[in-house]
Amino acid sequence: MCKRNIIFFVIAIFFCSAKSESIPTLLRDPFLPATAQNQLADHRESPLLSVWIPVYFATADSIKSFLYDPTLSLLSPRGKMHYDAKTNQIWVQDDAAHLHEIQSIVSHLNQSGPQFLIKARILTLDKNYQKELGVLFSTQNQTNNPTQSLNMNMPQNTDQFGQFTLTISKLSENNLLNMQISALEQEGHAKLISSPTLMTLNNQAAAIESGAEVPYEEATSSGATSVSFKKAVLRLQVTPTSMFDHRVLLHIALNQDKVSALIVKGVPAIQTQQITTQVILKNNTTIVLGGILEQSDSVQKIGTPGLNKLPILGGLFNQKTHQIIQQELLIFITPTEVK
Repeated sequence: MCKRNIIFFVIAIFFCSAKSESIPTLLRDPFLPATAQNQLADHRESPLLSVWIPVYFATADSIKSFLYDPTLSLLSPRGKMHYDAKTNQIWVQDDAAHLHEIQSIVSHLNQSGPQFLIKARILTLDKNYQKELGVLFSTQNQTNNPTQSLNMNMPQNTDQFGQFTLTISKLSENNLLNMQISALEQEGHAKLISSPTLMTLNNQAAAIESGAEVPYEEATSSGATSVSFKKAVLRLQVTPTSMFDHRVLLHIALNQDKVSALIVKGVPAIQTQQITTQVILKNNTTIVLGGILEQSDSVQKIGTPGLNKLPILGGLFNQKTHQIIQQELLIFITPTEVK
């Protein structure tokens, strides 16, 4: 008589994220190996511990969101987690093994990054005196220009608003910069608008704003009029990122708002120009943003008193001068990493 042997293959697949109510069913499975049954029983019977974990260099909410990521599976099926925004702490309840892993991860994230001191100088400079500061900006690329520049042309109405061309240049020497600016100010060729200094954290934005609020009248629901304001400012936002070899990556967002001659229902229109860019430079190096051109026309009449009012012949004693003044707005940014 021929005997046949039948062999059964049993493949057991376990999921760490199984719900706690499914564990008793797994434990009663006759095909489940004894070692796996013991591990599941230990997991179910491990005592729950509770800890408060302080967060120093981030928000507890952001750390909690990271730990709750379902792809990481940091909590056991019985684990719980909450955060207290007032004290910036995280409360975790879980078994000892999971608590140890969570505390290790939070300890790694709970470290201070570098800080940056951002110095900025905003000034207007006569177009013909750019070389005095060691920079040369133009709306056209120049192959012989030793500075590293990035030209972004945004054609605008040059008669009213000037031309907006963002150009970036790096200055290798900062020692004489303040003296050069002061000398140009004394000669009347430059005017310092603002010189703010800000402290910010790594990968955190620092904003610098300079301008005015334009008042206008608007009607209320009761029929009366009230005065409201619209901002017309130059806004610079800088986000520094620490890199290798003492270098800094700057995320730069430049926004220039100007009052337009267009008025809609009594409300002045604001012309907005925006540019964002990135640049890498060495620590404590000055970068210059230029290319925001301003042009103003002035007409001046000069006449000989008395004679210039004579009929017919008065025009011979009058003189009219037409002067075109072209200035450029320069923004100097110096990031310095503070240990």
